[in-house]
Amino acid sequence: MEKTYQSAGEMTRRIGGTNYRVRIHFQTDAKENMQEKVLRLIQNDLEFSEEKGENSFPNDEDCGTMSVPQMSRPA
Repeated sequence: MEKTYQSAGEMTRRIGGTNYRVRIHFQTDAKENMQEKVLRLIQNDLEFSEEKGENSFPNDEDCGTMSVPQMSRPA
């Protein structure tokens, strides 16, 4: 079965002094939505960091979810 993908566009975010450009593509028959996927990727990254003994968050700060982007610019 061939996978089909659809482009959902591109977004740019400035966080601190860094600009991030993200191109979004998704599989048309995916089993998880974008929010679930991003959370899964972050959790996997944190678990990987913990396995390597890296302290991703100084002083074990509790980090929350950013509800509104700090800055948005059209691409």
